[in-house]
Amino acid sequence: MFPYGVSLSELEAAETDSIDNENWPTAMASPIERLFTCGDQETPLVEEPAAQQPRTVGLSLWFSEIIYRILTAIFSIPELLHRTYITFNRTFSQRDFNVSEAEIARDDCNISNPLFEDNNFIRAHANGNRENEREPLSNKVSHYSTFQSKPIMSFRSEPLKLCQLIVPKDSAYDCVVELGKKSVVHFKDLNKNVNVFQRTYVREVKRCSELERCIRYIENQVIEGGAKKFIPEMDTSNIEISLQREIYDLEIRLFDLERDIRILLDNETALRRNCNDLMEFQEVLQKVESFFDIHIEDKARNQLDVDRSQYNDFGTPLTPLIDHDATPWFVAGTIDTSKRVPFERVLWRACRRTAFVKTAEIYQEFKDPETRKPVEKSVFIVFFKGQKLKDIVDRVCEGFKAKQYPCPKSSRERMLVLADLEIRIHDMNIVLDTTKTHKHELLSNAAVGLPEWNRQVHLQMAIYHALNNFTFDTSGNFFVAECWVPEIEIDDVMQALQRGANKSGATVHPILNVMETEEIPPTYNRTNKFTQIFQDIVNSYGVASYREMNPAPFTIISFPFLFSIMFGDFGHGLIMFLAGLYLVLNEKKLSKVRNEIFSMFFSGRYIILLMGLFSIYAGVIYNDAFAKSFNVFGSAWTKDMYTKSSGAYNNSQSYIEFTNMLSKGPHESELSPSLFYNHDHGPYAFGIDPIWNLAENRLSFVNSMKMKLSVIIGIAQMAFGLFLSLLNHRFFHSNIDIYSVFIPQILFLTCIFVYLCLQIIVKWIFFSVFPGTIFGRYYPGAHCAPSLLIGLISMFMFKKREAGFVDMTNENRPALEGCHLNQWYPGQSTVEMVLVIVALLAVPVMLFGKPVYIGLISMFMFKKREAGFVDMTNENRPALEGCHLNQWYPGQSTVEMVLVIVALLAVPVMLFGKPVYVLVQRFRRRGRKQLGHEEGFGDIIMHQAIHTIEFVLGCVSHTASYLRLWALSLAHSQLSEVLWDMVLSSGGLATESYFKSAICLPLIFFLYALGTLSVLVIMEGLSAFLHTLRLHWVEFQSKFYIGEGYLFVPFSLKQSLEKIREGSDYY
Repeated sequence: MFPYGVSLSELEAAETDSIDNENWPTAMASPIERLFTCGDQETPLVEEPAAQQPRTVGLSLWFSEIIYRILTAIFSIPELLHRTYITFNRTFSQRDFNVSEAEIARDDCNISNPLFEDNNFIRAHANGNRENEREPLSNKVSHYSTFQSKPIMSFRSEPLKLCQLIVPKDSAYDCVVELGKKSVVHFKDLNKNVNVFQRTYVREVKRCSELERCIRYIENQVIEGGAKKFIPEMDTSNIEISLQREIYDLEIRLFDLERDIRILLDNETALRRNCNDLMEFQEVLQKVESFFDIHIEDKARNQLDVDRSQYNDFGTPLTPLIDHDATPWFVAGTIDTSKRVPFERVLWRACRRTAFVKTAEIYQEFKDPETRKPVEKSVFIVFFKGQKLKDIVDRVCEGFKAKQYPCPKSSRERMLVLADLEIRIHDMNIVLDTTKTHKHELLSNAAVGLPEWNRQVHLQMAIYHALNNFTFDTSGNFFVAECWVPEIEIDDVMQALQRGANKSGATVHPILNVMETEEIPPTYNRTNKFTQIFQDIVNSYGVASYREMNPAPFTIISFPFLFSIMFGDFGHGLIMFLAGLYLVLNEKKLSKVRNEIFSMFFSGRYIILLMGLFSIYAGVIYNDAFAKSFNVFGSAWTKDMYTKSSGAYNNSQSYIEFTNMLSKGPHESELSPSLFYNHDHGPYAFGIDPIWNLAENRLSFVNSMKMKLSVIIGIAQMAFGLFLSLLNHRFFHSNIDIYSVFIPQILFLTCIFVYLCLQIIVKWIFFSVFPGTIFGRYYPGAHCAPSLLIGLISMFMFKKREAGFVDMTNENRPALEGCHLNQWYPGQSTVEMVLVIVALLAVPVMLFGKPVYIGLISMFMFKKREAGFVDMTNENRPALEGCHLNQWYPGQSTVEMVLVIVALLAVPVMLFGKPVYVLVQRFRRRGRKQLGHEEGFGDIIMHQAIHTIEFVLGCVSHTASYLRLWALSLAHSQLSEVLWDMVLSSGGLATESYFKSAICLPLIFFLYALGTLSVLVIMEGLSAFLHTLRLHWVEFQSKFYIGEGYLFVPFSLKQSLEKIREGSDYY
């Protein structure tokens, strides 16, 4: 089932009934339907004649339908915008999708061909028989591609068809390759219950995995060998597949190359190990020679000849371990510097303090032959006497992995060995250099082919993974697959299958059948590099349900606009705009940068550009640039009090008042609009008057303006979301949702919140500082301007308020006490009472309307019954099957449906009629009545109740949530002002000395620029971005967006290569 209770079978049945009507879209669709359902095949094609399907509604539904028709007429205005949007799409379609002008010219909603005209598709005939005529795809001409061109982004997801693909086993590979080049087929996995290792092409997948491992090994060696610069960029536009024979040759070449690299690395490792041993031996000989030069052997002999106790602690005589007359022994070698101290301690204790150990650090750098990491080494020399001690020393050296070297005892022999070592080390370095050169050449040549090898192997892997989604038919000679295909791409898919069959040389052509199913298709929204980020923002909250309204096209404008309201500053917006412009202009070069944080900003380069551009616009509106204002058009808060021609003040009374005002002090001075505002000049041409930047009460003025502006924008966006829900209901033909959900919701929102917005606008327009007559009533001045907040509270309390602002019985017409709380237009109490009652009555309609309707359908079903009891078309007039269930008088179905609807409409009248009447009477008498609580009707009632409560409470909470536009704008402007005053103005500009300014100003400006970029642009920008996300995801999309779909993931060879390049740091 589709959303809103529409099934695909019902839609297909409607399509079949309308097969003879060629021009149904133009004849049937209203302008708004043509706007959003152009080329859609999921909409009913024709309406039933009135005699076959009567359309009768009750009085309440009749009233709702009138309102619905009026709203539909109003909402037909965007058709002009749609035509502009189509033109925009056509322009970019030619550029991004290479669509010919002839194909774009066919972008019309008039369909001249019946739906299932192609012989390759299952067709339904008038006699009820079904045919499945299959012919070669080359002989067929599909009608799908003639519906419309391929736009960049549409208001709804693409209509998809579930297709069954039957392809011979021999040509399956080539057909899948051609489909992968088109990137428009979403394969379903028909082997979900089959183990991965039991699928058809598991052997080929394993082979490709082994080749991938081999390529990764070669790639790592290339990078470690310093040949990374030779790796070229992968050409993702090349999706040509190599022949199977070439893949086998590549496999042999890669394995041979891996073997050669491993042998070469093993040889190099052995050479490095030998070279390290020679260099360590050289260091040992040099250290030993230096030890003996300072007579270290005499110190060792004295240490060993120290008189030791001949008895242990128990008085037992000890056998000496060292013969004093024996020849002195010593061993030398190298050990890791980190093990030097433990090595000395263990030897000292193991030899019972009878061995002398001396160590010295080697300052020459050694590298581990295998890991190539630097290793610190130290030379050790151990002096001892006797074979037993030598065995102990050998075992300790073995335990610490210390190397011993055969060090000659005489100085002459050591010098000869040193000379020989120098020659051997020199020869070893020559061999190592030759080996490195050979390895570098080998790796450099391998680096050039890495992207191409990786491309071929990954494409093969993607193809075999796609083939593993197929299953066999009963004969085992054909593959069977199921896939989702966009309707306008079916012709291209058939051509691609034909190319694959021709390439493989198969005699049997593949077959593509369109299947009828009730399974919900995936959601496919076309995007390009500009619209992708906006679609990703929407999909992050939830993928749109199939064919419901896509918020992404509206988000392109609304997202940066709401962001700019919070971030509005000309200077900061200019910085963000330039940053986004730099990313856009250099996108080809910057796309190669492999950094996770930078990639996030780069992927959002277009939205950064738009946010900066809109912030510049908002900054001009706010007249705010780095917390300062610009007087471009001249302020109206100027009025000359002195006339040069006459040499006197032009208004003595104004001058006296001005003098008295200045005498109070500058902090208490107030500029009266009646004295200092030049009304002939009019308001500031564009934005806020710059004089407010100097005023003490600037915040109160700006906050009031921004707060009201936030409320108006928020309610406007929520109302727009409700109208988008109307389009959803109309598209899915869910009339009950229009009558029981949309109309009550729009009435509730309009009667309370839109009315509030109208009051704000009227107050801005009509109520000024000057007395006058407004709506037929005398208005004494600004002190009587109506209070919106208290007026809204009084509206819900049905509080009686005085009419007018002054006492008309008095000739002087003095202002009434609390005149700002009085009624300010005739009949205000009546109008507001009606609005509140309508809003309250809309709640039970939202709550009970749809559940009651669904209950009626389930109880009575309003089944259509045959008229009469016999078949009048037959001369024998046989009795019809189930004749006892047929109509037994003319118009019986219509009469019964009317009677049931009238009877059910009587129930809410009986239920709510008297309580509503009593409630109104008691409110008139300032009384109150507490209504009882009704029990629910089950799960349907509970579901509708949750949505009703969510909407009613959400209207209040979401309106308050839009106040974040004002709050963040206030915070941003105040932070900007604080940074200017506390850093730049106080630190650098306030210095009187030119010498101090020359020194301090650059430093202060650096700190100011750093704070501006880090805090005001980046941190505040991220904060405003997150709040804008919240407003779109919750406040806007909750009004119409279901978001329970799943993405259309086409099999695409190009996207497979893009993923490789994105996941690699080298391509």
